[in-house]
Amino acid sequence: MAARPCVRLVCDATCDGPAFDPETGGVARLALAAHQEAARAHEDRNRFDGDRRCSLYSGHPHCSYPIPGRAAPRRPRVCGSFLGVATVRVSFLVDGFNLYHSLRQAEMKRGGGGYRWLDLRSLLASYLEHVDREAFLGEIVYFSALATHRQQTSPGTVQRHRTYVAALQATGVRIALGHFKRSRQVRPTCGARNDRHEEKETDVAIGATLVEWAATGSCDAAFLVSGDSDLMPAVRIARRIAPELRIGALFPFARTSDDLRNTVDQAFKIKARRYPRNQLPDPVIASSRVAIHRPPAW
Repeated sequence: MAARPCVRLVCDATCDGPAFDPETGGVARLALAAHQEAARAHEDRNRFDGDRRCSLYSGHPHCSYPIPGRAAPRRPRVCGSFLGVATVRVSFLVDGFNLYHSLRQAEMKRGGGGYRWLDLRSLLASYLEHVDREAFLGEIVYFSALATHRQQTSPGTVQRHRTYVAALQATGVRIALGHFKRSRQVRPTCGARNDRHEEKETDVAIGATLVEWAATGSCDAAFLVSGDSDLMPAVRIARRIAPELRIGALFPFARTSDDLRNTVDQAFKIKARRYPRNQLPDPVIASSRVAIHRPPAW
């Protein structure tokens, strides 16, 4: 008697499960189980504590974001990519000042302005298809600091930054603010003293969050939106903690680091033309129904 043909469900990763005989209905039963598991994962992704859905993106399937301070569980991969369910949670750590200087360079290169009202959710979501065909947008954390030392010489600088931070929060982006520290330098040749202000805590905070994500399993892939090679030690530590975590870099325009590129699993460059295509609306409506308007020249 000739052996009956067996088939195996196609999945995006290696499948070590047994082969299933189509005449016994094994495939149908497994497909049904996979569909039920995928439905539960999709329902869990869109569950919120109270009304946590951002007002600007209400109803969007990628709008959910974890409650600050609470690690989201790692999403199970569903065997059977034919179901069309996104199962790879991709989260982003954004170096705010690295990105800001990239935006300024892009404005000068393209001979215009108005790129700084950047929609992070839209921009980062546009790269998901390059990360994984089953990727969905997880958490976005924006790291920066308010340049309060410039309040006297440039009073509008801090207010414009605060406005942008509020707009990002309204779209579901988590904000992590550091601070500037003054340091005094003495020139050895003439003894002249010069005060400088340096941004503090941002690199450490980004690295600590990456390591936290690796330890808690809160995402399947973590991307650094930065060209700062100082983040390489955090990448190595996170990889030792969670070898299965995919770590990548999304380099802002004109902010590439070859050392960081060689350390991560995946790396992409943001082209300057992407910035004007991904701008926040004006105004952004916060959950409190407050209208947040775009600063002039932004």
